[in-house]
Amino acid sequence: VLEDDDEAQMQAQRAQAVEQTAGRRQTGAWLVERAIARGDLAEATSLHLRFAVEPLVRLLRIEHCPARHDFGLRYLRTDLPPGMAERIEALLPGPDLTARARAAFAWQDEVLRRLG
Repeated sequence: VLEDDDEAQMQAQRAQAVEQTAGRRQTGAWLVERAIARGDLAEATSLHLRFAVEPLVRLLRIEHCPARHDFGLRYLRTDLPPGMAERIEALLPGPDLTARARAAFAWQDEVLRRLG
């Protein structure tokens, strides 16, 4: 019975994470783009990780390895299908943060549609 309770609790946490990501998606993208437009690289980088990359990784984990939905960027190559870790790494802060952010939010949208 305890295992059933634990599984139900984890399912509820995953559902809440999907709902929270969907609810923050538009505002998150706006915050990232605004910081980039203002030339605030430190703020833009922080917001990109917080609203674009981290929620995307959590959604992908919910989809592909739900038991470790909250592991963040750890064990990506082990937990996600081949090629996904590299695709995520290409979205980490670097040159042309605008393109990386847009790609991360577009991928978020794809996963949210599948999970929704």
